[in-house]
Amino acid sequence: MGRGGQNQTHQTVERAKRIDSFVVGKLSGPHVLSWGDGNSIGVTAAGGNVELAYRFNEREVRELMKVSRVSDHYGGDRPFLICPGCGRRVRFLYLSLGRFRCRSCARLNYRSQQATKDEFYHYRAAVKMLRERFKVPEDQIPVPIDLPRFFPDKPKWMRWATYWKLLERYGALRRQYEAAFVSEALEFFRADGVSGW
Repeated sequence: MGRGGQNQTHQTVERAKRIDSFVVGKLSGPHVLSWGDGNSIGVTAAGGNVELAYRFNEREVRELMKVSRVSDHYGGDRPFLICPGCGRRVRFLYLSLGRFRCRSCARLNYRSQQATKDEFYHYRAAVKMLRERFKVPEDQIPVPIDLPRFFPDKPKWMRWATYWKLLERYGALRRQYEAAFVSEALEFFRADGVSGW
């Protein structure tokens, strides 16, 4: 059974239509930009502004966006759009409720923020820690059933204080995984009608 997903009421960034300042900021004059679903938007760039022309719910919408240019380290500059909602300088503006706004104003989440935590969430986090922090070789990574009994050795270069701190965090992940795994198993047996649980 999954856990989490508190943000699933919000649309995700990955599914929203967006415009990229790095694309529209380099245009001059009128252009038409298309999305993969066949919809398109008219863009007219002139004098440090970009005008968007599109249809939303059968009505014509026109919005004027300001372009802000930031110098890069190579002698040029990069264009960013100013969000009409909050005034922040952003790379992407997303279509939300008929207007283009930044991710924050459009109240969009990333798909990863909406991901539900399954019983293997803590296992994957523990394995990531074993690989990246404890430098455990791939052939020694424990399978899920063995994780509660696996303790990594201290890497040669690591300080003992760091090792004990990481081991404490790793232990918490192991316990959370074990608790989630046992909870899932009990739920499975109850649903299956196995007595004694």
